[in-house]
Amino acid sequence: MPASLRVLRYQHGHFYDPFTGERLSLAEHTVYTLLTDNAAGFVVAPPVGKPFDPSRDPLPTAAQQLELAGKAHWLLLPRGTKLYFEVHAPGSPDERFEVELYEDLFLVAPNLNDSPLNASLHDCRCIAQPLRRELPDLVYGSSLNDVLKSTYVHYFHNLGNPAANVFKRMKLPGGTTLDKLRQQLASNQPDLFGS
Repeated sequence: MPASLRVLRYQHGHFYDPFTGERLSLAEHTVYTLLTDNAAGFVVAPPVGKPFDPSRDPLPTAAQQLELAGKAHWLLLPRGTKLYFEVHAPGSPDERFEVELYEDLFLVAPNLNDSPLNASLHDCRCIAQPLRRELPDLVYGSSLNDVLKSTYVHYFHNLGNPAANVFKRMKLPGGTTLDKLRQQLASNQPDLFGS
């Protein structure tokens, strides 16, 4: 396809043809050469999510333990575990992402006699990165739900719905889902209350 030259104005997150006023979108998987009339026209984008430096930021272990005190909780995965998820956005090729946990991942239930099957995931700082090198941005999250939603919105902003069930979407390298881990954890729990 032959090269094309257009003059565009970038305003409020959109490209406009300054002569016709048309709003234009850039096509995916196309290489663009950009020339600006102003040296300040190129601005480095901020990180996706609230960044933290795992090598310098202390892990809130004591705070996490206080928050879990008095609640039923189970260690689901230790810090350093890598999980994977795929995004199937309409009209876009499937993308696979890796998530590294920077804190232990716990299941938490409000009552001490609850089962892991009734528990939800506790917040856990994590970072997602795409497995394809053409997508270079890291996505920082305060929880698996946060990193999944933020990754979807960042890379596939207007394509489909970012809502997903983390228990079914996140998988260990062998393909085991968090839901399967939760079921295994529940089946290994002793029945303390004779129910």
